[in-house]
Amino acid sequence: PSAAGLAMLLLVAMYPTLVQLGVRPVAAAAVIGTTACLDLGPASPAANVTAEVIGISPIEYFVQYQLKVAAVVIPVVAALHFFWQRWCDRRDDDTQVTAALDLPDTDTSQESVPAVYALLPILPLVLLFVFSPLLITTIRLDVVTAMLISLAIGMACEGLRHRSLRTALAGITHFFRGMGEIFSSVVTLIVAAEVFAMGIKATGLIGSLVTLVEGNGLGSGAMVVTMVLLLGVSALLTGSGNAALFSFSGMMPAIAGRINTPIVSLILPSQFAGGLFRSFSPVAGVIIAVAGAANVSPFAIIKRTSVPMVGGVIATLVASHLLI
Repeated sequence: PSAAGLAMLLLVAMYPTLVQLGVRPVAAAAVIGTTACLDLGPASPAANVTAEVIGISPIEYFVQYQLKVAAVVIPVVAALHFFWQRWCDRRDDDTQVTAALDLPDTDTSQESVPAVYALLPILPLVLLFVFSPLLITTIRLDVVTAMLISLAIGMACEGLRHRSLRTALAGITHFFRGMGEIFSSVVTLIVAAEVFAMGIKATGLIGSLVTLVEGNGLGSGAMVVTMVLLLGVSALLTGSGNAALFSFSGMMPAIAGRINTPIVSLILPSQFAGGLFRSFSPVAGVIIAVAGAANVSPFAIIKRTSVPMVGGVIATLVASHLLI
């Protein structure tokens, strides 16, 4: 569920292949930088917060709502990428586009591991799907529990492979170190987004917008668009869709109640919009990472991601209105 993590994986696995096939480095980097623009899946922090606000489990939110909208948005984003990258390629000066492959350093001396290890990362998703209202209703797992169970299974596999409990336990430090690094950056961004959201609320802007919608009979659609834009601006400023959603999610049930619309119709487009707007923010970690790989500035990347992401936002609004 990490946009930057997925991008780093694809930079190593797919970026060289795309460049060798003739795709410009900046175009390949732009596409890779938007692969996680929708924050899909029950392991996504944004999806978990959204499901909690709605009052359902993350797997129910994923299957019943996210997938339907994503099935419309993903083809739209893919098609826009195809045409927009070709248009940008024709406009860019060849001297301004480098073909250097500045990839992250990889350690090729690592020992081989059993092929079954490829299945370990999907264990949390499998557990959440099996022990949910969709299959086994007598046992309910939350995301944290599923992650810890999967961690224990991974440690057990390492213990059997090395025949050493000490070696298996030593590897857990990487889990907690990575978790701590993510927490430190995310919490800072959440504080920044919270200040922005509280400032907007304190000025009375949210209340005025709701009153405007109610007084002029504009309908719930106008409020949905307004919240998407507010959350999108926050995501652009902070470079984090999660921080933006966490800050605005608390006020959405009251807003949905005042305009007499289901909460999911308001919060799902906002959740998707956070990831889409983040994908053309010059301060987003994922954009900075792919820009470094292509050896261009983040602004060269967001120029190429802006049109597909704006199209994705529009497709999200339309699909949410028609399908939810």
